[in-house]
Amino acid sequence: MRATEDGFTLIEVLVALTIVAVAMAAAVRASGLMTQGNGLLRDKALALLAAQGRLAELRLEGSARPGVRQFECDQGRLRLRCEQRVSRSPQGLLEVQLQVFDREHEGPALARLQTLLAGAEAALATEERFMQRNVTARHSASPASASRLKRM
Repeated sequence: MRATEDGFTLIEVLVALTIVAVAMAAAVRASGLMTQGNGLLRDKALALLAAQGRLAELRLEGSARPGVRQFECDQGRLRLRCEQRVSRSPQGLLEVQLQVFDREHEGPALARLQTLLAGAEAALATEERFMQRNVTARHSASPASASRLKRM
């Protein structure tokens, strides 16, 4: 007579181990893809910061000239190359296009920005119009408001 034994057979254990191994491989693959995706997002965010910084420089300098220019615009450990295209729009504004690429790997741009800037002539004309309006507004003040200002 044979006694009944509780437990798993060798085949059942091997099937269970195979299922666990397949699940673990899928989890490792998913975590690797997530890590790679996070790295790409970090690189794109740094590239966008580089492009925004360059646009801020152009606004502050006020001396952008039409043409194409390439230069290094590294952000920390990330080696970047910026490509700046400046052209005149029909309205007299400067159209600025910035693209940021990874210098170490060929591929599409990590970031792209495009904006319109007032050229030096347009900025001076705007400032002159503003100053002229202020002078006109001062001279056209009513006598009543002028006498109120004198009393203060």
